[in-house]
Amino acid sequence: MPVFEYRFVNQETGRTNRKKLSAFDEDELRETLSHNDVEVTEIRPLPYPPATERQMELLIDRGVAIPSGLNKREASDLVSNLFEGRAVADVKDFVIAAALRVEVSRFASKATIYKSILFTLLERDSIESLGAWFAYRVHRNSFDRNADCPRSPLDGYFKTIGGRIAADERLTLSLGWVARNSTVHFRWFGTLVTPRGEELRGDSVDSAVYAFVLKELFDAGLLSNPQPPEFKYLEPRRGSAPTELRARSAALVVPDALDQPPQSKDGTRLRWGVLAVVLVVVGIWLVR
Repeated sequence: MPVFEYRFVNQETGRTNRKKLSAFDEDELRETLSHNDVEVTEIRPLPYPPATERQMELLIDRGVAIPSGLNKREASDLVSNLFEGRAVADVKDFVIAAALRVEVSRFASKATIYKSILFTLLERDSIESLGAWFAYRVHRNSFDRNADCPRSPLDGYFKTIGGRIAADERLTLSLGWVARNSTVHFRWFGTLVTPRGEELRGDSVDSAVYAFVLKELFDAGLLSNPQPPEFKYLEPRRGSAPTELRARSAALVVPDALDQPPQSKDGTRLRWGVLAVVLVVVGIWLVR
């Protein structure tokens, strides 16, 4: 997050002092300082440190053209994109981050942006905001994206759901659990099948808060599905191996599959059925 140097008048001594503080932008800084009755006389943004020589050498060796004015954080995102095989996020993802006042570099990937959003909302310690973001992500994963539907996590639909989550202790605890333990950072939900045939599930779909949000969206007519998917909504224990392994596999082993539409379980059953028939035929042939 950007760091600003500001000057203010000390109410006790009458002298002008100087301090530094992080904020999304100058407006947010002024808002924060006004709540503390600080009389600001001057604000100056401090530049990010430039990219290191090691970062520059690595990017050049990989054939990446060095953008002008590349700073350390931007170079870090470019390096991460290289090693993770990711592209720079779409404009709409940067717009969402800006709407939520979450600062990201101009070369951040979609995964990096969503991670930054989740971590920033956790730092702000606002259940309403975190719940609204969670509801928005559930909606985006479940709704027909070609239909006319809310496009911003700041829409009243999601804020209302966030408020209802904050008013319910059980849902608040559930949201806190999935937020702290999500390794895919609310990027997808439900079940998908990877090109390797692995069946992976999002690491939030077994939570009470997910069940609640699905029902709220369905009751409000915001889901195109005739009914929410059926899951056993049981809150997993912290660090449960199945959840962690499923999520880690989805995040690290097959990152290219995360943005693909989920495939049905029927397809998986069909493949296994065909394989079983083939094995039986081979077995009969060997016995002869």
